Amino acid sequence: MTPDTLYIDPRRRFAIGYFSELPPEMTLCVDASDWEDTDGIPILRAVYTLDDFHEKISMLDEDLDDVSVERMKFFMARLMRPGLHLERRDLRFAGRDRVPAWRDDVEHGRLHFTYYLSDEKAMVNVEIPMLWYYDQLYACTIDPRMNFQGEGALVVNNASMMLKLATPVGRVYPYFREESPDDAGMIFTHTTFRRTEYRPTIRLSGLAHVNGFTLFPPVFDSIGHAMWGKGHFVAYINGTSGVVTPLGGFSDIFLRHLPAMPVVDLDKYLTDLEKWFSSREMQVYYRDTDKAVPTDSEGTLLYQPGSFVRAGVFVDATAALGRPASGVRTRYMIISNRGVKLHDVPGIADQNPSLLIWDLTIFDYNAIFYVVEEFFYKGVRLIVLLQVPPSLPGVANDNMTRDALDGLDRNYREMWPEGSRARRASLLSVAAQDAFKESMDYGAINPLSMNAEWRSRTRDLIGIGADGRLLSLKPFLETRNETVEIVRDILDAEGGLEDVEPSYGLVTRPSPLYRGTEE
Repeated sequence: MTPDTLYIDPRRRFAIGYFSELPPEMTLCVDASDWEDTDGIPILRAVYTLDDFHEKISMLDEDLDDVSVERMKFFMARLMRPGLHLERRDLRFAGRDRVPAWRDDVEHGRLHFTYYLSDEKAMVNVEIPMLWYYDQLYACTIDPRMNFQGEGALVVNNASMMLKLATPVGRVYPYFREESPDDAGMIFTHTTFRRTEYRPTIRLSGLAHVNGFTLFPPVFDSIGHAMWGKGHFVAYINGTSGVVTPLGGFSDIFLRHLPAMPVVDLDKYLTDLEKWFSSREMQVYYRDTDKAVPTDSEGTLLYQPGSFVRAGVFVDATAALGRPASGVRTRYMIISNRGVKLHDVPGIADQNPSLLIWDLTIFDYNAIFYVVEEFFYKGVRLIVLLQVPPSLPGVANDNMTRDALDGLDRNYREMWPEGSRARRASLLSVAAQDAFKESMDYGAINPLSMNAEWRSRTRDLIGIGADGRLLSLKPFLETRNETVEIVRDILDAEGGLEDVEPSYGLVTRPSPLYRGTEE
């Protein structure tokens, strides 16, 4: 059958034929013997709607197994959001986010789906971790119903999944049903295969839902409730154990079904990190504001030691402040070797002599600071920030380097007496507290801190938006106006935007589901 439109991707080796006329049976294979330029292409698919055509291209273009994605969509519509009564074509694959160089807390990336709420006339986006997809991919190797066979182009869509996975309302399950539904409506099913000449009598188990669909037919040697996570089940098959997930996937408890993850080479990164800190002399800068640090909904201060903040705007600071002036509620102590003194830049101080008076140092709006310490003394809250490479938040989240960060000054602790506060705590934290208390108790107020223009330049809180929340750590790359571009060029020329590029290796991660033996 010649399709109305034939899409061929020779690099990813798939071809999709679109037919505008619906056949009598939409789930049967389509004869593809007359499809041109498809010799040697192993993945042939037939679709009958433009939405299916676009979606199928998107799936296969992302190197996804469309059978696994369709199986996952079937169970998502029935188990993840059962109250929405999703129609047959509502749930659509929209795209894939791969693991970026700047990492977040999602392993293996994400898949995106959309569905339309007709009552609210709104399109809703659903993000799911790629881990769920790999569970479905593994499940397809166990579930015999996912063995699509036939010559030609396969039809893999919601209709074919409905035919294979759903039990019509009013029909009896095609195997013995054990009435033992749990809170999620799951029931165990069983079937017995009598002894033959080649094998003994065996009894296999599966898992179904009271609403009329089967997650797995009886293929497991045994299956039972897991001790962790509502809706999880431990199953044994062919001498190995795994977890049936709430969306009908199957997860090997040792995660052998998952591809290796790119993980930062921590040893190399820490070596490069120490070089980054030691490549220039560290300086201390200050920034005072009459604003108080806000708290979150639970009353916790937004700056927590061990966390990261992104500047969000160009940060002006100075090394010339003494005791905080009247009205100051927050002081930032910024420890950095990447700040740029504008009065040292040729031509800048000539145009604005006040920069020299202020000893103005500027930090980029994508500057990342590590919160070393925060404490309150005589009405002023001190926030100690250490400028770090922009890549560090992602590396710290991926490799748990916060302990290593806290110990950046570990080589200096040996000089302090055993049991002293400096020996027990971070040297930076102790030094910052001591310097701040000395300034508050004995320091003089610098006339600069009374300057109206300077106070207007430094009034904003670092890394906190107008809504009172911390800004996202993801870099802001857009050039917003000509002034921003000029300042960034200066920062770049003076070396203020350098980063430490992490190197990645491939490892297998521990399972987020498995918490010891099922006993």
